[in-house]
Amino acid sequence: MIVLAAWLAFTSGFAEERPKELPALRTWEHYPTIGHVVPLANGREAVSYTGTMLILWDLAGKTPPKGWSVEINSIAEMPGSSSVLLVADDKWRLWDPAREAKPAEAVPSIELKHSRVAGRAAGVGWAAVSPDGKRTLAITGPTAEVTTLEGVSLIKLKDEKVSGSSGANLAHEREIRGAEWTPDGRRLVTASRDKLLKLWDAKSGKLIRVFEGHKASIHCVAVSPDGNKALAGDEQGGLKLWVLSTGKSVDWPGHRYAVETAVFSPDGSYAVTGGSDDRIRVWDTASGRQLDAWYAHTEQDVNELAFLPDGKTVLSVGSDTRMKTWDMEAVVRLARGAGSK
Repeated sequence: MIVLAAWLAFTSGFAEERPKELPALRTWEHYPTIGHVVPLANGREAVSYTGTMLILWDLAGKTPPKGWSVEINSIAEMPGSSSVLLVADDKWRLWDPAREAKPAEAVPSIELKHSRVAGRAAGVGWAAVSPDGKRTLAITGPTAEVTTLEGVSLIKLKDEKVSGSSGANLAHEREIRGAEWTPDGRRLVTASRDKLLKLWDAKSGKLIRVFEGHKASIHCVAVSPDGNKALAGDEQGGLKLWVLSTGKSVDWPGHRYAVETAVFSPDGSYAVTGGSDDRIRVWDTASGRQLDAWYAHTEQDVNELAFLPDGKTVLSVGSDTRMKTWDMEAVVRLARGAGSK
C-alpha cells in the first residue's frame, strides 16, 4: 500500500495519467529525423532540415516534398517572410523557395564579419532572427552574438562572472539550448545546460537578470506574446513559467521526462509543450492547469513544435521520423468546455 500511495502521489501532478491517442490532421514520413522545421508565412508550406537535406513541404499534401542536398548547420525563420535563413558556419544565405528553384541559387552567401573570440567554436551553430527581420542572434555553444542580417557584429552577450579574466565572451557556462527575442525586439532570453535562464538587453548586450531554480539542464524556452513571461522546460521534465520583470516563477506539473520544445499560442492564453515522454501537452497559461495530453510520436521524442500562421494549427516533429499537424483550436475548445461543466 505504501508503494501504491507513493506512485499515486508521483502521478497526481499529471492531469492525464494515460494520455489518449489523438488523430493528427495530417502525417508525413521523413528520413532521417528532422532537425528543425520552419513554417512559411504563406501558411501553405514548411521548410525542414535533416542533417544534409533541405526539404520543402506542401502542408496541404497536394504535391510531393522537394529536397536538396546542402551543407548547412541549421535553418531559421524570417518573421513575416517567405524566406528562410540557411546557417552554415561563418556564412549564411537567404533562400526564398518561391523565387529560387534551388538553395544554391539564392542570394550570394553573407560572410559573418564578427571577430574570433576565445572559447568560440569554428562557426555559428544556429541562429534566431529578430521580430523585425533585421538582426540575428548567432549561437555557438555557450556564446551568443547579435549581428545585422548582413553579418556585421553588433554586440556579444557576455556574463562577466562566467567569462572572468579569460578574455572569452561567454553568455553561459555550458551550451545554449534555447534563445528567443521578446516581441518588441528589445530583449533576449537564453536558456542553457547550466540550468540557468538569462535576460539580456538586445541593444547594449547588458545582462539584466539571471533566473535560477531549474534542477536540470534547460532544453527549451518560449517567450509569451506580450513579452512579460518565459516558459522554460528542463531535462528532468520540469516546467517553469517565469515573470521576466521580477524573476519570480510558477511551477507547472511538466512532463515525465525531458521537455524538448515549447510554444505559446498567438494570443498567449495557452502553451503547448512536447517531450521525451512522447506526449504533447497543452496548458492554460493563467492557471498552469493541463488542458489535454496525448501520445504524439509512437514512443519517441517530440522534438519541435511550431504554430502555423493561422494561429490554430500546430506542426510537430518527432524522433519517429514523422511530421504531423494538429487542430489545437479544437483541442483547447473541447478541453475548456469540459472543464466548465
